[in-house]
Amino acid sequence: MDTYQDIEKSIITKSRKGLWRPFCKALKDYELIKPDEKVMVLISMGKESFLLCKCVEEIIRHGDFGFDAYYVYIDNGDEENLKYVEDMCDVLHVDVKIIKDNEYDYSIDKIIEYGKGLSCTKIALSDIYDDVLEMSMINILYAGKTMTLMPKEYIDDMEIIRPLYLVEDDDIDTWVKRHNLSFKEDSYLRRDYKEERSKMKKLIYEMGKNNPFIRKNIYKTMCNVNLNCILEYIEDDKNISFLDNYKGEE
Repeated sequence: MDTYQDIEKSIITKSRKGLWRPFCKALKDYELIKPDEKVMVLISMGKESFLLCKCVEEIIRHGDFGFDAYYVYIDNGDEENLKYVEDMCDVLHVDVKIIKDNEYDYSIDKIIEYGKGLSCTKIALSDIYDDVLEMSMINILYAGKTMTLMPKEYIDDMEIIRPLYLVEDDDIDTWVKRHNLSFKEDSYLRRDYKEERSKMKKLIYEMGKNNPFIRKNIYKTMCNVNLNCILEYIEDDKNISFLDNYKGEE
């Protein structure tokens, strides 16, 4: 296993195209972090959350403005998981803050509560591009809705941000394998819709064999929405039909 300095450096060198650039693009395009803010970065055991920690460290060192970050793991009493997180933080040189809560159930309400307790203005979760694609497809095929994960959202007086929004799983795996790292499965972000996520991942992969633009096009469907060609949409909890603004022949 390489030193933490080598692991950090590769994010902005060898993995610059796959990791660093999309991370920085998401920060800029979606205005995720502003100067002097306090951000709680949630560690949830998976490779994505540890990568997020390192990317945030790097942007603090090399970015255009300063902000504070707290790297937090919420310990619900599972000693094996706690040791794993502590060991990985030692390997990656992450200054982790352990919050003990035996009743922690991975709920967003609890996470927000601890973020507020640290006087943070934002909480950074480690959802990635693949999560965006899979949730888009799940909503369409299983829920009959056109919606997806958002780069940021406001919940209970706290802004939730997703800085890895444009980072792809394959590029993370390349980084992981390059440095012989070993991570557990994410304990928080990917616990819901596991079966559906697995099916969507396989479906997207199979479609991509014949069309290399499938992944990009799924993402673009959440950007290129023409409301003039939608039967009905929801705005502020109100259903708006195309008939509401239909002019027809005059």
